[in-house]
Amino acid sequence: MKKYPDNVVYNYNLHKFDASLKPYPTDLGAPPFNNQLTIGEQAKSRFKSRMQSIQSQWLDLCKDWEIHHMVSAAECSFAPDVGGVYHLYKRNDGSIWLSIISPAHWKLDKYIGSYRLNHDGCWYEYR
Repeated sequence: MKKYPDNVVYNYNLHKFDASLKPYPTDLGAPPFNNQLTIGEQAKSRFKSRMQSIQSQWLDLCKDWEIHHMVSAAECSFAPDVGGVYHLYKRNDGSIWLSIISPAHWKLDKYIGSYRLNHDGCWYEYR
């Protein structure tokens, strides 16, 4: 097998010269190697990333609004304190009510979840 100098691109497996088939430059006269995305691809990638971020934020906002709306519409016989954790239950007749009694101490109605009243007046799920 004939050995070629390092500056000659020869594929010993295929037994041929294949410099023109390489995805990268093989000599000083070749066009520069640019591995980066084109400007259009960069913009598309950036907008896609931003769109996914905004979509995620929108879904979080919708979930927060649904929680706030559900807890705010529940029956409540007391004035909830900011920062307090309260528990939501559903009666057999379908009505929803808010309580300070934890699910460990109340088994009569179906437990929906625990929520906290934030300083901004919004209800958030408590975990």
